[in-house]
Amino acid sequence: MHGQSFDIMKLAAKTLLNTLGEDDYVNVAKFSSNVSWVTPCLDTLVQANSRNKQLLFDGIDQLVDHHIARYDEALSFAFEQHIKFEEEKEEQVPDIIANATVQSKSSGVQAPSSLLCRMVQTATS
Repeated sequence: MHGQSFDIMKLAAKTLLNTLGEDDYVNVAKFSSNVSWVTPCLDTLVQANSRNKQLLFDGIDQLVDHHIARYDEALSFAFEQHIKFEEEKEEQVPDIIANATVQSKSSGVQAPSSLLCRMVQTATS
């Protein structure tokens, strides 16, 4: 992709990023002969807060057109990164529950089991 189509793609990607809120996780990959994140310091999916979105906007602005797009490599990369992110998130669920329980007990309130169940369901869905 090059020329006007490339410019439209960059604008579309930035517009899509603007629709995301802080409860969303995102990253942007570039792909031609190889696949990598547009912002090397963001090496996984990141919270779509204003700081991270600005870093992604800057990465998108720096993209240059060259080579032939390898959609098969890009889709494989995206799938692998999503699986990796989900696995890392699942590993953090017990820590989140333990932290919530400690915080609630230290404040003199016992954490209700229904709240903990909802936290697990939210973190694993």
